[in-house]
Amino acid sequence: MYFFLRSIFSQFFINAFMMVRIWRSKMIPQYLKYFLILLYGAETTLYFVALFGAQRLPTTFLKFAQHLSGIWVFFNIYLLVLILLFDIFWWLKNNKNLFPKMRAKTGIYLQCLFITAFFVLLGTEVKISCDNYLTPSEISLTQEYNKKENSSNEPIATYKIVVASDFHLGYLIDKASLSKYVKQINAHKPDIIVLNGDLIDHSLRPLIQAKMNEELSLLHAPKGVYFIPGNHEYKFNHDIKFEWIRNSGIQVLRDSVANIDNKLLIVGRDDRSREEIEEAKGEEGDKRLPIADLMERVDLLMPVVFFAHQPGDIKEASEYNLPLVICGHTHQGQVFPVNIISKFLYKNDYGYKKIGETSTYTSSGIGFSGFPIRIGTDSEILILTIKIY
Repeated sequence: MYFFLRSIFSQFFINAFMMVRIWRSKMIPQYLKYFLILLYGAETTLYFVALFGAQRLPTTFLKFAQHLSGIWVFFNIYLLVLILLFDIFWWLKNNKNLFPKMRAKTGIYLQCLFITAFFVLLGTEVKISCDNYLTPSEISLTQEYNKKENSSNEPIATYKIVVASDFHLGYLIDKASLSKYVKQINAHKPDIIVLNGDLIDHSLRPLIQAKMNEELSLLHAPKGVYFIPGNHEYKFNHDIKFEWIRNSGIQVLRDSVANIDNKLLIVGRDDRSREEIEEAKGEEGDKRLPIADLMERVDLLMPVVFFAHQPGDIKEASEYNLPLVICGHTHQGQVFPVNIISKFLYKNDYGYKKIGETSTYTSSGIGFSGFPIRIGTDSEILILTIKIY
């Protein structure tokens, strides 16, 4: 219910705001106002029919509804930006002190030129983003443990870990896309694979029908394939999702530790959404462990890699001076200008950052959420090399 209410709030109020702006506009003819408001009403209805009928309606309809609603949200974001820019433009145009001699026609020409340039640039970026998301960038990061200064010794152990977060498998990212991701990951011949949250977008239903477990079971790493929960796994029947992931040959780390050859510890932090769900229900339930209880299970004398889906967990992890924390979740904002806003929401919204004694890396994710578009950001996987001396 918590996620239903949040979805209802965001979808309803964005559409309501746009309808009010359309109705109050003096530039839109009356007949066009009725048409646009009818269009917004139809999209809102479609969204909620699909949301509440996710377990009963035909998957073909649900796939269509999610694509349409996602693209609708995307264009609403840029329509809001356009409205803001037009408000600024009209204020400047009507300010006689700034532009005392601007003619009405000049203002119209400038508006037409601005709109054309805006949509040409937007279309170009959308084309680039569509080419990118199925061929994620590969980011390399090396972390060294126990290396003495000026030492020339060879490492006693080296592990290659491929980290991929934010697949969002479902109606938007299907089995064909997953197959390409699996092949790209396996091509690196990793020792360990970590899927760092949001493997599943919403419902498990399209994954079961498409038999996506067949592709996931092809992920190969001799030291193990691990999964850390994300916030999307806690949308609808999370226990069933975790069981499905386990049955795909993947180990689920929920506030637990994997010991690799008694040389390296992989710590998986359960997602903070687990707490949000219990609070929303008003129940005590099975909450995630306090960080202090989790860290009692970790031998800090050993090399440790700490995985948490959301970078909101970086602060408490860094208080234990952990050498490396890896996160996902943010998508780096996914589209401009949200990627600018994202920088102010997290200690590290994207990339590498040193926080105290802790090295952190937040990935932009392999997939996308909401709509199949990225602007100003890239899909990626992380190739993490661990060297132990």
